[in-house]
Amino acid sequence: MNAATLHQAIRVVKPILDRSNRDILVESNGTFSLEATNGSSFISYQLPPIEGTEFERVVPGKMFEEMVKASGNEISFEPLEEKILVNDLPLPAYETNAWPRETWKGEDGGSFQVLAKDLLQSLSKVVQTCSTNDSRHGLNSVFADGEAGYLVGSDGHRIVTEPVDWISPKVKRCIHRVTVKALIQSLKAAKLKEISLRWHPGCIVIKDEESYRFVGKLEEGEYPNYKLFEKHVPQGTKINMDRDELLGALKKARIMTCPRHKGVKLQPTEYGIQVSAINPDLGTMRTWVDTDAAEVTENTVIINIDYLLTALRKEKKAIVTLTFPAEDGQGILVDNELVMPMIKDKHAEPMKIVRPTCAKRYEPPTEPKPKTAKKTSRRPATRRKSKAKKVVEPKEKSQETETHEGFKLVKIKGHWRTSKTGKKYWVNEHVRRIRTKQPLKKAA
Repeated sequence: MNAATLHQAIRVVKPILDRSNRDILVESNGTFSLEATNGSSFISYQLPPIEGTEFERVVPGKMFEEMVKASGNEISFEPLEEKILVNDLPLPAYETNAWPRETWKGEDGGSFQVLAKDLLQSLSKVVQTCSTNDSRHGLNSVFADGEAGYLVGSDGHRIVTEPVDWISPKVKRCIHRVTVKALIQSLKAAKLKEISLRWHPGCIVIKDEESYRFVGKLEEGEYPNYKLFEKHVPQGTKINMDRDELLGALKKARIMTCPRHKGVKLQPTEYGIQVSAINPDLGTMRTWVDTDAAEVTENTVIINIDYLLTALRKEKKAIVTLTFPAEDGQGILVDNELVMPMIKDKHAEPMKIVRPTCAKRYEPPTEPKPKTAKKTSRRPATRRKSKAKKVVEPKEKSQETETHEGFKLVKIKGHWRTSKTGKKYWVNEHVRRIRTKQPLKKAA
């Protein structure tokens, strides 16, 4: 087999490989074919058969591609039990028992003959506007509206509606952006001219008459009502301008934009398109872009500059057409892509940055008040003069103290006690002396 032909077939099925499945099914049974899948999409590509060899094995995709690149002009295969010899180089191979097979079934929803060039152009315009956040179901997919005849892609800030005539009227389903990108890369590698496109209730089938076949799953769920964006479509002046000159002016204005605001004001004037930006710290910036014909209008539009730059960078033409709004609330149309406007405050001055409701109001600094000594309850640490203490002599108890009947005063160790207290004292003293074996001596 020719190595260049086999390498092209690997590049056709390679875009669908992901982290969950990096293997390729190689089958040689009457025809030589390659197949790859990620669980939701399938790609198969057929090549001329190899005489004398019949096998069906699963091989690692990356290693298989490197072996084909390193081989010469011709490639030979020799299947063994657990490997395949590719030009005498061992390639690990596995059985096909666990390989997922294509199981899409359902009624045919209509067949269309489409030029591969037109299909690639339409899908490429729409898929670049889809959201890259997988948690935003619907907006991370391309919506096929067969009733209106549109392919729709939007991330909530930009929207593209591409008119096509190869969607069945009954179809209103989403195709995930990963599936669409894999289809675009696969068709570019296959280099087909005309293809057949069929819509089924759960999938879309794209194939040619000879070798190529792609099956992609259609996502379930509802897509947001994109027709609500019609009120934001500008109906004002259409102006043609140089793409590179406009990009240069917007890149300068982006430096002066507020990091949170990211807004620039665009307004047609007699000198050209005026681009203005305000930064609270750096000031105001204005520049003009020359145009062939510009009408002076009072309606201005404030656009997030990042979304506008993304829309202009996708265009490969030297001259781009911008449609400006005729009234408030409308955005800017860059060829066929609508860039939504930012919300303006009706009571604010033009390009005035509206303060968020949750932000603290800025107050200018005031002169600091002079500091005063704080009053403390603590007395100052001063040495006090020591006052001479008065010596109070104890009053001697007279022996003729009035006592209750049945009590009398007893002098014990120089202290006068009543008879009751003295009795208790002598009892305790008697016990102590008995324990210490000391003689008991009573006072005279």
